Amino acid sequence: YIKIHCNFEFRKFCRRLYTIVSLLSEKNYILIKVGNTWKNGNVYKGINTVLEKDDIKIEIQYHTEESYNLKEKILHKLYEEYRDVNTVKSRKKELQKEMKKISLKIKNPKGIGDINGEILFNK
Repeated sequence: YIKIHCNFEFRKFCRRLYTIVSLLSEKNYILIKVGNTWKNGNVYKGINTVLEKDDIKIEIQYHTEESYNLKEKILHKLYEEYRDVNTVKSRKKELQKEMKKISLKIKNPKGIGDINGEILFNK
């Protein structure tokens, strides 16, 4: 299983995403799964795809620079505390609220809500 991160310029995000998926499709990679979490209220904002070729699965996470930096520098620490088995329920609620508040600062690229498996599979 290979994991790749792609960070694109905000205003070119969707166009770059479609280009990458199209190029991989031309190389006979099969798109298995698409996850779009770019919705207000979600903690994590990104597009995740899983592709396969020759029995090797590749996960590609697509971010804007802003969404990637928040994920790596701020949200990751909070998420680690949230998923720790020793974190009490009341603290988990606080962390969830704080992570959502931070994620609301991330701007949604134009057209991001339209991206789903059906659209990418048919590109």
